[in-house]
Amino acid sequence: MDKPLISICIPTYNRPDELKACLDSIIKGLDSGESDLIEIVVTDNSDNDKTMNMIEQVQAVFPGLKYSLNEQNIGSTENVKLALRTGRGKYLWLMGDDDLVIPGSVSLVIQRLHSVDYAAVLLNFAQGEHDDPEILTMPNCLFIKTDKTYEQPENFFDRQDFINFFGINFMSVQIYRKEYFDQIISEAGAFNKTCYPQSYIFLLCARLGKIMRIARPCVIWRMPARNRRYVEEHLNDDYIFSNYVDYIKYAKTIGFRFDDALLAQTVETKIYNLEYHKRAKIKNKLKSFLLSDRTRPAIALLLHYYRIVKMIINKLNK
Repeated sequence: MDKPLISICIPTYNRPDELKACLDSIIKGLDSGESDLIEIVVTDNSDNDKTMNMIEQVQAVFPGLKYSLNEQNIGSTENVKLALRTGRGKYLWLMGDDDLVIPGSVSLVIQRLHSVDYAAVLLNFAQGEHDDPEILTMPNCLFIKTDKTYEQPENFFDRQDFINFFGINFMSVQIYRKEYFDQIISEAGAFNKTCYPQSYIFLLCARLGKIMRIARPCVIWRMPARNRRYVEEHLNDDYIFSNYVDYIKYAKTIGFRFDDALLAQTVETKIYNLEYHKRAKIKNKLKSFLLSDRTRPAIALLLHYYRIVKMIINKLNK
């Protein structure tokens, strides 16, 4: 294959089944001409050969799939950067290993990128259930209906387009021009330990030229499992949210424009939502504890004595 138009770059770690669904969603529906314009790059942090065995089966169908297994787990951020550095395409489309591409979306992106040069592209996306992501819980996460091109990148978050900030923390809707990625990747290293290193990569690339936003949802984000697993870069919900605000503020320092009142409103709404979910989480934990097999007999005994005491009190009051 000559230099492809788009490299779809997928860092992965011990999720062969989810990755297989992701790859199938990309490859399905591509005609031969489109296949020649696409390469898929998978960089693997896995500690077993399940993913590698699955990849060999997919490569038999789609030879444009390039795969490398890291000698050791290099961490999520470094694996993201490795996948992007490995891509040879004019554009690098970062993709989460458990997300799905909506049918027809690869063809749409090829069409949009074939004749116009962009520094970065933001795709709209849908939200699906964790166990079955094709069951959509939110079909249009950015609440937009029209494509938009930003000739001046500083306008990308201005006024009503502040909604774009909600997109750039989701890796699977980000596309970067490779030559710009190569320019900024060392600068982006300063944000390796944040929750959203990909968001800083997007900002650093996007400031260098024209940006496009595609309104049609192209990717399905699989909601996280109920018991979220935090790692070093994602300590808890409060920390994640503070990182979210940090990259929005950083955007202004490198030339992007937006109304500070919108940021304040976003912070207020997000804090309210976090507090609501915290209270709901505590209630659910308490409910689970009270209804568990260990506590149910004790509670039943307490209720029994409560009824006896109440009956005695009622008799004494007569």
